[in-house]
Amino acid sequence: RKARYEKHICNRNYYCHNVLLDQSQTYYMTGFERLIIDIRMHDLGRFIRKLMSQDEYMWDFEKCSEVIKSYDSIINISKQELGILLSIIIFPYRFYKLGKNIYEKHKSTIDPKYLKRLDEQIECVKYKQKFIDSFKDYYGISI
Repeated sequence: RKARYEKHICNRNYYCHNVLLDQSQTYYMTGFERLIIDIRMHDLGRFIRKLMSQDEYMWDFEKCSEVIKSYDSIINISKQELGILLSIIIFPYRFYKLGKNIYEKHKSTIDPKYLKRLDEQIECVKYKQKFIDSFKDYYGISI
């Protein structure tokens, strides 16, 4: 309701390849074909989740907190929004996506590509749990 009332627009495709920087240091967004009206934390959470799953970030809470601080310096994030943000970040999207692909595309669970991706996600679990604990402690959130 709040998103509809305040008319927050989410890109849902807010990834680094959709952010352009010109020679005058002005940023531009592309990829507007998936716009929705939703809570602001939707885009931020998806962006952070995408970053944290990359090898150079590997669920490093310090790097995440820098992203949140930068966002918060422009648009204040409430404690309630931080709880929502954490929920969006920790949703096991990649596990969900792997399972969905097997079901919808009738892929084999013994496919080497699938097993490799599954192993990668299992390996991330310990880093992700530490990240979740750090996030909850730092922001004083209980879920």
